[in-house]
Amino acid sequence: MNPMMRWLLVTLTVVVTLSACTGTAAPSTEPSPVLPTAASEPSAAQEAPRVVLDCKRTPNGDVDGSPVVPRGAVAARLCGGLVDNAGFNVAWPGDTLRGLAVTRLVERLNGFKPFEQPSVCGLVLSAGFDLVLAYPDGSRVRVDGDTSGNCAHLTVQGGQRWTGADQLLRETLALIDSHRRTVNDASMDTALTCPRRWNNVTYTAGATPVEPGDQVTVLACRYRLDPEPSTITESWDGKLVHSVRVRKPQPVVREAATRTRVDPCNGVAYHLAMTQDILLVQDRHGDTHVVSTAPCWANRLSGPRRYPTPHLTRQVASLLS
Repeated sequence: MNPMMRWLLVTLTVVVTLSACTGTAAPSTEPSPVLPTAASEPSAAQEAPRVVLDCKRTPNGDVDGSPVVPRGAVAARLCGGLVDNAGFNVAWPGDTLRGLAVTRLVERLNGFKPFEQPSVCGLVLSAGFDLVLAYPDGSRVRVDGDTSGNCAHLTVQGGQRWTGADQLLRETLALIDSHRRTVNDASMDTALTCPRRWNNVTYTAGATPVEPGDQVTVLACRYRLDPEPSTITESWDGKLVHSVRVRKPQPVVREAATRTRVDPCNGVAYHLAMTQDILLVQDRHGDTHVVSTAPCWANRLSGPRRYPTPHLTRQVASLLS
């Protein structure tokens, strides 16, 4: 499957112009977006506003690149989505970071060097991301991360490109993990549902691994894939034909977490069956993990790549029968 994607976000503020006749300030009739500067950074004694970030696309202004991003951000979160090479959509943990974690990310960003395009880019299938920064005046800055091999780079709104995409992503995920260990912000969604279309199945990249005994919500979903006119080895589209909430999730979670590491297809290309059964496992943070029951399709519910056992395949089929 081919990875694709891009996410956004942003900021709009009103510009004030001087009246030529009276010398008094008057709002412009055509406001332009203005991004924050270091002068907008709140004092240490000033409590940061409780900003909740979303990933909606909004108008934005440009960042001049000096520094890479403006200082004074009060909140940050990962955004984005793409299709990975296993055929599922990818999301990122939706935690909003605040305080010292955000200051640390801004300092990290402002230490990166300008990106120089290599003569040849190595093709590496990897997840892109957006890092959204929020400022006290309500404005936002988006940093787009491309993590593709030796051409990995960051693009700050306005078009300037910088090194450090992989480092920034790793550090952001580490800060989210640290935040979760110190804050009880469980947000498991009891309304979790199987997407109606196969192409809308999504898992959370960078999520904390699920272990047997963890508090989880589990759904079993059965899809009927559309007829495929040409040769492929992963997935195309299809529709949901049956779903069920797993009332006793621990047996299937244990089986999924202890799957075999041996690829039964020995790396040879294969076709998916027209009927596909999967598990959606939502952890206490609201992150979603996808467990396939296709024999040659590895999953990453917990730890290293593992392949579903015949017993897991039978378990899930029984739940959906």
